[in-house]
Amino acid sequence: MSEITEEMVRTAGGISVLIEELVEQITSANGNSATASISVGPYPIGTIVHINARGTAKYQGPLGNAGIVLRVSQDERLLTTQDSFEGESANIGFATAASSTVFLPASEEARITADVNYKGSAGQNNKRTQINLRVLPVAAIKLR
Repeated sequence: MSEITEEMVRTAGGISVLIEELVEQITSANGNSATASISVGPYPIGTIVHINARGTAKYQGPLGNAGIVLRVSQDERLLTTQDSFEGESANIGFATAASSTVFLPASEEARITADVNYKGSAGQNNKRTQINLRVLPVAAIKLR
């Protein structure tokens, strides 16, 4: 994105929102892991990027320790992580979510990645794993 277009600008109370672009990717897998990735930028001004990810999986197998772990990264840097775990189960669904906010300097790009992997000795039997990654870049300036 090289310039700010008129369609991108909304003004209220002296604040102009220049960029507001929700991007979502949902990835599903039959196995025990799933990854979603979204590229953001470059933008003509510094931009705050709100990130939300939700991961799910279903465990069905012998009684055992199972769960999922969700990780959210910007490029190769881990931003946040969250898990859902059950001590012993034979049939259970797992869900967890994590959020983060980062600042993206003008003219820079970033790759936001979220992945869900199994946790626990029996978690390798997880199925129907899904990741829902949502990224909302927002840039605003105060008008004089």
